[in-house]
Amino acid sequence: KQWYQRRVAITAGEKRGIAEDGRFWVYHLLTSSLSLLTDENFPLVNEFPLDDEWQALWGVIDEIETKEPKIRTPQEWAFELLFLNAGILVFEEYDHATTIIGDVAECFEKHRKKVKGNKWKSTFVDLLLTLLSYESNMLRNVVGESFRYLTKSLDEDALDLLMDAIESQDDEGEAIDNDNESGSDNEIDNEDEVSESIDDNELSSEDGSDESVEKKEKVPTATLR
Repeated sequence: KQWYQRRVAITAGEKRGIAEDGRFWVYHLLTSSLSLLTDENFPLVNEFPLDDEWQALWGVIDEIETKEPKIRTPQEWAFELLFLNAGILVFEEYDHATTIIGDVAECFEKHRKKVKGNKWKSTFVDLLLTLLSYESNMLRNVVGESFRYLTKSLDEDALDLLMDAIESQDDEGEAIDNDNESGSDNEIDNEDEVSESIDDNELSSEDGSDESVEKKEKVPTATLR
């Protein structure tokens, strides 16, 4: 128990994937990739589209990077992490990546307005839940890390979204369990029917054997002369 409490205290205060300069490692990876893309000494094998989504991504990242890591808010860390990993995803799944960049940018604009009744947190949580539907282990890990930055500042609407998602998963799990149970019951019934059929056949075969024995006993035996 003491080990668990100590581990929770450590993970609550740590930032994973941070380099010595206080920035994300993935930030250095993406900036290195960008320098190669724009370097004339390294011709591209395949054309890479530096389109509006790519420019918008770097616009937000540069805006956040103007602040020293020590004074950034948890929300800014979360948004930058999502933008950076969406940028990495551009090299592998361009269509999915541009969609994610657009959704994150829209949510970031809501966060930046800071008006009364702004529900950007619930929008952010909804975005994270949507990202979980993608078949990408990288994105799922990013969702978990991004969520860690917001756990202390979630509002009621965001928590309601989480509870709805959890309850829907529970309902799906119960439905699957019920289907499995009904399938097992049907298998048991079928096995019982097969067993009864086998027993009946064995009984009938035994009866047939007895009759044949009786018939054999009635056959007169030949006498030697």
